[in-house]
Amino acid sequence: MTSKSEQAWAVAGQVALATRDPSIDGHLWYGVMTTGVYCRISCPSPAPKPDNTRFFSSPSAALAAGFRACKRCHPDQLVPMPPYLERAMDALAKGVSPTQTAARLGIAPATLSRAFKRWLGFSPKQLELFAKTDRFKARMLDGQGVMRAALDAGFNDDKALYRSASTYVGMTPGAYGGDRLLTFGLAAVPLGWLLVAMHRHGLVFAGLGGTPGEVMLDLLRRFPNARLAPMDEAAGDALQTLSGQLAGGPWQSIPVELAATAFRLRVWHALRDIAPGQTLNYAELAARLDSPTAARAIGSACAANPICLSIPCHRVLPKSGGLGGYYWRPWRKAFLLALESRSTQ
Repeated sequence: MTSKSEQAWAVAGQVALATRDPSIDGHLWYGVMTTGVYCRISCPSPAPKPDNTRFFSSPSAALAAGFRACKRCHPDQLVPMPPYLERAMDALAKGVSPTQTAARLGIAPATLSRAFKRWLGFSPKQLELFAKTDRFKARMLDGQGVMRAALDAGFNDDKALYRSASTYVGMTPGAYGGDRLLTFGLAAVPLGWLLVAMHRHGLVFAGLGGTPGEVMLDLLRRFPNARLAPMDEAAGDALQTLSGQLAGGPWQSIPVELAATAFRLRVWHALRDIAPGQTLNYAELAARLDSPTAARAIGSACAANPICLSIPCHRVLPKSGGLGGYYWRPWRKAFLLALESRSTQ
């Protein structure tokens, strides 16, 4: 008999295979039983029939099951991210130009740019402009005027400042305000990249993405007026806890700080009461909230959820069956359900 965990992995795999999303490569592999070959998800080979497909969390698991590597997509040759990228990101965040950063690393600027695009999803220039914009915001909130803050942050003219402000925070320089400081941390996890952001009283954001750029832009869209600061102890603890959960560790409650309508806050708090390994459909959750006609509004609240894992909207499924939607992509939802069913067996 197929276990709940195997069934959930099969659902996760079929969703992933239907998308052919290359960001899934390195997290999930599939084998074709009729050929004895295993592939990465983005392999251009024709998709096999579901009944002939098996899914694996690593190449070694596929090999142990008797499958051999595909000669077309070479699933056993996924190259890890170059270690120099972390040093490059640190230098760019401190104001070193992309050209100078490449020279310090002993590589060509074009090599650095290609590596950023492939592994991080954005260019060195984009990271440089983001860092400048963040320094500008900090100086503005310290009371400096627009042009003085721009020059201190590294902008040479007002056109560059306005272009960067519109791109990275969605507003003009004069619109900056408030003093909300978020500390954030970023880590590679089995589902791609996990980013957490903390305010004074708890977690305000936890997101997943295929690249650091994708999840960072998600954070900026949700909190366009916040200042960002490097990871402190609280953000580090949250990042470690959530990363551990994604690796199969125990599910722990993390304090959250939420801002939304009263109804959405009720939904999000109700989601935190659903235990790992359990699921509800939207109608059942509506009944718990004494709002039996609000199933559609509950779906909207789940889609707007800013905190994955700690507000487990992945535990809500359609009454008609299937996975339903998930902001961070349905294949990740299926993975989380598989992980929880495995840990509670």
